[in-house]
Amino acid sequence: MKAVNQLLAGVHIAAMGEALTFGISQGVDAARIVEVISKCAGTSWMFENRAPHVVDGDYTPHSAINIWLKDLGIVLDVAKGSHFSAPLAAAALQQFIAAAGQGLGGEDDAAVAKVYAKNAGLTLPIGKIGRAKGEIDQPDRSGLFTLIRQVRACWSRWARPRHPIRSMIRHRQTHSHCQEAPVQAQGHMP
Repeated sequence: MKAVNQLLAGVHIAAMGEALTFGISQGVDAARIVEVISKCAGTSWMFENRAPHVVDGDYTPHSAINIWLKDLGIVLDVAKGSHFSAPLAAAALQQFIAAAGQGLGGEDDAAVAKVYAKNAGLTLPIGKIGRAKGEIDQPDRSGLFTLIRQVRACWSRWARPRHPIRSMIRHRQTHSHCQEAPVQAQGHMP
């Protein structure tokens, strides 16, 4: 019974994110969407509970994105074991995986709406922090991008040298960010 409940809950949260951002993309105010849909046949407990988090810009985790990676994964494992197709659960899981991949894994599961908003080029309503919701609690990736640029620069200098071992040793001696971890180049270690 738990798997049945988790299938519905996960799908409903992903559907909330999709429906809310779809409405916003059509020019409808997010708060108005929640107000009207909460009184319509298309509502669900998850919509009524989670959509206000998006409207308020409050992604304080009550149930985090990462929980759905586990729960919907279990649902799909059970379904697979009984040869049962569960395409809606699989689609919902992909949205939670995308959210976790965007660094939102520790945020409230309502943050799945940020995946839809990002894909549609939308800015979600302004939250209490005063920034666009798509930017709230986003990890600072500037250090990561700097590291990637450094690695690319380093790689281009020794990826195809005439003397790979000598070149890599020389490179590692002059670049402090390359001295900590062993690096493999063309199958050779320094």
